[in-house]
Amino acid sequence: MKVLALDLSLAATGVFCGDPHDPSAPYELSEITTPDRRTGEDDLAWSIRRYGIFYVAVLTLLDHQRPDLLVVEVSRTAHHVVTRIRDGHPVRQATSRGHEFRAGAGLGRSEGWLDAVLFQAAVQGIAPGRLAVIEAGLAKLHVAGNQGASKSAVREALQHYFRWETAAWKDSQTDALAAGLGYLRLAEQRGREQILDALVQDAAPKGRSRRPRIVG
Repeated sequence: MKVLALDLSLAATGVFCGDPHDPSAPYELSEITTPDRRTGEDDLAWSIRRYGIFYVAVLTLLDHQRPDLLVVEVSRTAHHVVTRIRDGHPVRQATSRGHEFRAGAGLGRSEGWLDAVLFQAAVQGIAPGRLAVIEAGLAKLHVAGNQGASKSAVREALQHYFRWETAAWKDSQTDALAAGLGYLRLAEQRGREQILDALVQDAAPKGRSRRPRIVG
């Protein structure tokens, strides 16, 4: 399955396109970076300039790659806590109200950008077959076994368990791969759980049937 995975960001969106299950298959990496604000530039003009770059980049990927699945990673928990490395260990700490507001506003705007791109892709007949969103913590959990895993821990897990060599990749690209792989593993887990639930229901004892009444 060809997966286009995006680590969504207003500033630097990581891109992975390929089969997350198969490191030997062809894949493409990129990063969609948007420009800094120009001196004297107002919010609307800056947003339009950045959106134009994002719009062209994602539409071009959808047109050239024609993925079966588009997976988007978002980091909702990052609005309330952040992970910092302290003495070589990841430490989670609460963010300030201002950081939460900026993160929430940024995520909402970048999701809005993507909605607009997907609308145009549908008009042009190049929309992905399926769209899925995965939270960053869930992606880490299904790749590295820990929702709070550091970026280095995710890289190590990708190499040790899934044979992906990402040492030379940008962080955003590694996060994009982790999002795609994490979503596939989550979907597989849910599929197995549904099968197990069906087996349990089939094996459960049925209600006792009543004896037929004998009249006479």
